[in-house]
Amino acid sequence: MAVRSASATGITIGPSQGGKPSNRYTNFTNATASTHNTASLTMGGFGSSWALTPSSTGRVRVLITGYINNSAVGGAVFTPRYGTGAAPVATAAVTGTAPITTDYAVTATTATVPFTIYYEVTGLTLATAYWFDIAARNTTATTTMSPTTIMIEEF
Repeated sequence: MAVRSASATGITIGPSQGGKPSNRYTNFTNATASTHNTASLTMGGFGSSWALTPSSTGRVRVLITGYINNSAVGGAVFTPRYGTGAAPVATAAVTGTAPITTDYAVTATTATVPFTIYYEVTGLTLATAYWFDIAARNTTATTTMSPTTIMIEEF
């Protein structure tokens, strides 16, 4: 079987012609860390830059990686959120929709722990801007979330 390059077949692959597609948001730089030290979920404040407007299917997949740190032995809980309208600021009361039913938790450690969140959302309204964020809480310590990669794409 002969293998030919995309250029030999005349097929364009990926966003190499003029940048990323309009229905994809990717950021591979460290976001400003978000600190949480309340018993109630509060927003990370990342949604003002983590945004996407679906244009073809209304189906979106989200991948978030980073690090979470507890200042003392305690229980950090965090959960992804998304919504429309103005994106919440850091430490705002929890808002938006939780795309998964189970929260992520980091307990009994003072170490910095890596995390990965992956989920898919269907049924989003086309031509409507959506923000994506992470909410967190910690009842016994201070939790700092430091996302390093965010990828949101319509598929």
